[in-house]
Amino acid sequence: MKTQARLVKVDRTDTRAVAQTRALIRLLYNAHGNSRKTPLYQTRKNIRFADLELLYAHQFRGTELPEDSAGWDCILIAACHLWYLGKKCGADAAIREWIEQWAPWLSPYDIETVIMEVTANPRKWTADELGQEMRLAFETRQALGITTIGAFDLDKAGRELRRKRCKKQAEAERRRKRGAQPRAEYLATHSESRTKPWLALGVSRRTYQRRKANAKVGTGPCTAK
Repeated sequence: MKTQARLVKVDRTDTRAVAQTRALIRLLYNAHGNSRKTPLYQTRKNIRFADLELLYAHQFRGTELPEDSAGWDCILIAACHLWYLGKKCGADAAIREWIEQWAPWLSPYDIETVIMEVTANPRKWTADELGQEMRLAFETRQALGITTIGAFDLDKAGRELRRKRCKKQAEAERRRKRGAQPRAEYLATHSESRTKPWLALGVSRRTYQRRKANAKVGTGPCTAK
């Protein structure tokens, strides 16, 4: 019987929690994923599926799903992905093996029921749709390094805009490190292009600049006012 979903609350920016999550995934893969003979070997090379397992491990603080509605939802999402990814190595076998690892509490009958349900309707998700369904926050997404699942609080357009701004800021920082002067500082010290003081003197820009140069070195009969 399904119970109310319960996600474990974790600090989205907790670097220790992120490190523990990655360690759990490494242990899981070392224990079950290194043999080329296993159905999951090829499917775990897929970036989206690897992101999905990483997110599960982080949300539930381990590599076993809870025996509630949240756990069932995660099983169905993973099974749908495996149905598409496991066509070459055997989708049914990949689903069985994955469920045995992540939901050992599920009976063989229930596993076959999941396979039948997914085979009848193998759903697909866009990045943003999956982010909404998994309630993945953007901060958590960034901390875990997830790239193929969206965020419920920042859609694809928002992430693209943020990416462009970050790229622009990074490029400006690189220019400053190379000695380039920021535009605001440049305009503050080169305001003559905007104020055009030679017009008030009734002379050309070239004449004004020549007089100014002569005044700086103390030569010539004329000085710039």
